[in-house]
Amino acid sequence: KMYPNPFTDFINMDFSNTSADNNVSIEVYDLSGRIGYRRNLGKLPVGSNTVRLNASEAGLRTGVYIVTLNINGKNIQANKVMKVGK
Repeated sequence: KMYPNPFTDFINMDFSNTSADNNVSIEVYDLSGRIGYRRNLGKLPVGSNTVRLNASEAGLRTGVYIVTLNINGKNIQANKVMKVGK
């Protein structure tokens, strides 16, 4: 689950991690498919996790993006999100 959508400063990603050995990462793509941001989160605890993406840290300007959550290099979730101005 990714929220809020649309967002201004932060987007939260809730997911369940099935193994403490999983390597978790997030990627942000523009609508032309170019990757604009990648963050390796490493190994996270088993169970429910929430990751917060800071739009300014990721360099996201107003627009529409595809945010993917990856486990061990495989995409497990992709959502279209909209960054709006303040």
